Amino acid sequence: MQYQDEHLKQFQLEVLSYLCQDQNTALVRLNRILTSGCFWEGKPRFYYDAFISLTNEGYFIDIISLEDYCLKLGLHNWFQSNKPNISKDIKWFHSHEVNEDNAILYAQTLARRHYRMRLIESTQALKDKLAIASDDMASEELTSMLTSYVRDNVVLADNSSEPMLFADMAEEYIEHLCSQEPSIPGIDIGFPQLEQANNGIRPGTVTAILARMKIGKSFLLLNSAVNAALKDTPVLYLDTEMQKEEQIERIISRFSGIMLDSIISRSFTSEPQQILKVRDAFGKLKQMPFYWRKIPGLSVDQYIGVMEEWVAKHVGYEADGTAKHCLIVLDYIKLTGGDLGNDAKDAEHKQLGDISTKIKNFANENRVPILTALQANRAFMQGAGTGGIAGSDAIARSVDGIWVYDEKTESQMSEDNSDLGEYAGNLLLKPLVARSAGKFGSQDYICVDFNGAYATANELQRRSIFRKTKTKSEPKKVKKKSDANDVLVPGEDYRDFIP
Repeated sequence: MQYQDEHLKQFQLEVLSYLCQDQNTALVRLNRILTSGCFWEGKPRFYYDAFISLTNEGYFIDIISLEDYCLKLGLHNWFQSNKPNISKDIKWFHSHEVNEDNAILYAQTLARRHYRMRLIESTQALKDKLAIASDDMASEELTSMLTSYVRDNVVLADNSSEPMLFADMAEEYIEHLCSQEPSIPGIDIGFPQLEQANNGIRPGTVTAILARMKIGKSFLLLNSAVNAALKDTPVLYLDTEMQKEEQIERIISRFSGIMLDSIISRSFTSEPQQILKVRDAFGKLKQMPFYWRKIPGLSVDQYIGVMEEWVAKHVGYEADGTAKHCLIVLDYIKLTGGDLGNDAKDAEHKQLGDISTKIKNFANENRVPILTALQANRAFMQGAGTGGIAGSDAIARSVDGIWVYDEKTESQMSEDNSDLGEYAGNLLLKPLVARSAGKFGSQDYICVDFNGAYATANELQRRSIFRKTKTKSEPKKVKKKSDANDVLVPGEDYRDFIP
């Protein structure tokens, strides 16, 4: 232990010397790695806090600036009694030969040790929490308690909760923006026009696909998840209905080009060449960071626990406690036995709104993008709105994008195929709530080629791009006075989409 402590002491001195000699550059690099808690109590921590503060305020680090720093903190008497030793330390920090790369490595070692020590210190407190936990708590809820405790009390403990000057927070992001090639922010799910209208599938956002039963929303979600995983994005697919064998068959059909029915019936095994295609398809699947879990009957709190456990085990957290690059696909938002309220007056749609809010809160707190689906009623899809339904406004408020996914009418297919001069797909995606939905006209939509026989759903062109004639502008409608509970969303009578 003494040998290790001597090394840690030297590491602290090397880092402090680097910070003293190359103040501004060191501040930027070390701020991403270290906190005050990484240094021993006493002079090492005092020097680190003082050097950071003086550099932030634009002062050169010397004995005079340190004396002023102590005077502001009410430490003048302490400074005067220790001034000879402090003066000697400052001279050493400025004269010691420092290797910048080594100093960063030493800083990383100090940060890792500090993180480990915090985990050790929090173990007993966590044991106490678990000891009083109810025996009725599901394993997912216990896991959620564990991961939340570690994140809040270890990962986030050293991050300041004080408000920061916005320009200081923006500076690094501006540099990041200026160094990037043109691209859509967020996760690439293989639907670039949807992503662009949605301002990207960004961390912390929830995007929902609204569709009738059996329209193919699960195929769309699965294809989006696979597209992201093919680009090395870790993906968690939470399934409320499908069996793992069904999803495997769909992915293999997509990759192999063998009809899904042939895979389900095993008729492909009569041809050796098709067996090779299936094995090749599995080779692609094996390379993807694609995770799957069936969650029938779990309450929203329980499957959020599953999400938290997956992030902790398979994705990891950044230094600020947010999740690293990943995507969660939830197929789909609905009530389960664990969510049903005991009060008969507790409306189904209010509960759906509460579920959506919890999902959004998880996404926002962890900076995780979530792609999900909602089931629409037939009346909504036929445009026969019957007025606001409680809870649908809450859902609209708790998601960042809602996209209607529906079959094209025969006339739409005929017109689109004629205007494009080739096949223009059989389904459409139209923004209901989206950040850049204003770019879509009332008759505009994204064409989608859905082929259930091969388990594929591919984005084609937007209708407005290939139409030969411009859509005539519609007469303006007089808006009715909305009540306090109305949520204004793009389009017409969109508040009654929940069945």
